[in-house]
Amino acid sequence: MKHTIRPAIFKWRQTAPELILCAVRWYLRYSLSLRDVEELLAERGLEADHTTIWRWVQRYGPELEQRLRHHLKPTNRSWRVDETYIRVQGRWCYLYRAIDSTGATIDFLLSALRDAAAAKRLLRRALSNLSHPQPRVINTDKARLYGAAIAAVKSEGTLHRRCRHRPVQYLNNILEQDHRAIKRRVKAKQSFREFHAARRTIEGYEAMHTGRGRRGGSATLMFANRISSSISCSIWRPETAPPRFLRGTSSVTVFKVATLLSNRLRRVVPQARALSKRRTRSGEERSLQGSSGAPNPVCDDQTR
Repeated sequence: MKHTIRPAIFKWRQTAPELILCAVRWYLRYSLSLRDVEELLAERGLEADHTTIWRWVQRYGPELEQRLRHHLKPTNRSWRVDETYIRVQGRWCYLYRAIDSTGATIDFLLSALRDAAAAKRLLRRALSNLSHPQPRVINTDKARLYGAAIAAVKSEGTLHRRCRHRPVQYLNNILEQDHRAIKRRVKAKQSFREFHAARRTIEGYEAMHTGRGRRGGSATLMFANRISSSISCSIWRPETAPPRFLRGTSSVTVFKVATLLSNRLRRVVPQARALSKRRTRSGEERSLQGSSGAPNPVCDDQTR
């Protein structure tokens, strides 16, 4: 089997790039733990430890977010800025997020403190991206730190002086609802144990959340289009060898076939269970009718 050149980002990885991205996407997109992803891969005949999946997420989650930024559509000029709480290593940290009036993610920042300096860093980072035009209005809650941060960024010249600060709390409801998509995934992981690991994982969450929105397609597909489909080694375990009709094919093909079969089984198995329940109920009803005092015409004919 010929070994073709892999991208440098996947150098020294023993698993195919497509399978790595698939595992990373499952973990970042859905409310799954590392052991849940390990179990899903094991059902498809792929052996990967949960610590290996964690290293994949830490390596390729930020890469997804970085490469996705070049494909995003421009946001509008009405911004919503707010923060939410995330537990890291037993203490509360603050995730600052900014979206526009349509719900498209502008930028985010994980900070250990809730102060004007963190809000200022978020605004600088958002305004440094060329895909975000200068805002017309920035809506926040009534926290004083946002007023100080906006005034400081205006004095630096990064933000136009005509930009208006609007501290109206109910207009941030769209951002409060958008927080739930990130908090749902964090809750499934049972918080984080290290600050920088939390930052890298949240970058992957935001990449998948942004890629699903109105600003572009799937983030993983954009990243995977530039990856060669070469496979360096077979990842089937010896005790769980593929079926005879799949031997000699690549691991990616086998993985796609296994995924297709599992999806079919997920639809067929509930239908078979429902059918068996109906048959069981009908059999019980017949037995109840036979045990009751109703006359049996067959027995009456035989006695006659």
